[in-house]
Amino acid sequence: ARRIDQDWVPLFNTGWSRDGAAIYYSRTVEPRSTDLLKVELSTAGDARSQPILITNLGRAIAFEMFADDRGVSYIGTHGHSNLSLISLKDSGSSVITPLTTGTAYDTNPALSPDGQRVAFTRWAGNEGNIHLLDLDAGSSRQITFLAGPICCPVWSPDGREIAFFSSTGGEPRIWKVGSDGGAPVPLSPVSMKEPFIQWAPGPKILVHSSYPAGITLLDPENGRERSLPASIELPWMHSPRVSPDGTRIA
Repeated sequence: ARRIDQDWVPLFNTGWSRDGAAIYYSRTVEPRSTDLLKVELSTAGDARSQPILITNLGRAIAFEMFADDRGVSYIGTHGHSNLSLISLKDSGSSVITPLTTGTAYDTNPALSPDGQRVAFTRWAGNEGNIHLLDLDAGSSRQITFLAGPICCPVWSPDGREIAFFSSTGGEPRIWKVGSDGGAPVPLSPVSMKEPFIQWAPGPKILVHSSYPAGITLLDPENGRERSLPASIELPWMHSPRVSPDGTRIA
């Protein structure tokens, strides 16, 4: 493991550039203010320079950052309860496009592999369920109907399934559901302590399975688990993300 940032403040929401040559992440600078930073990587995976401040995100409570040919964008719960798409320009300005409206609390957005849909959690009271938003049509629909808290949806590499974290039934586990809906299926055979998971681009689901830095690979086909060797250089881990080529974890 290599450390590429020396900050001792809370860092979250890691994301890779499309070519794997840079890592983006957020840094909480005060309770209501979040910075977005970028670290460029060498071919060996070391930081080529000090972190670069891209912009201040304001009250970006939960978001997914992505970088493609159009530049850097993020989809997030921006300040209140609805999702917005924020596109960052080279000039430092940003264009904000509202994605959801209403009084429900929408959070944990996850962009589909084809970039056409967003899975997110919509909370109503103490219950949350997974909804899908079509970015072109602007419409959303609910695809899970479970009683209990749900969070952190992630997409399979082919976009056909969505995994998520839920304590429905009393045990916090990883579940999956078809992206067109259907009956959710519990995956993890044992209780999971942390809700931070990722699926694409790899065939297995990456799970932050235990505090402080336990990582487990969960096979979505049969529920089998394999723990990755713990690193003594990582006293605590949050928001793990697999690189585009599937060889590294930020």
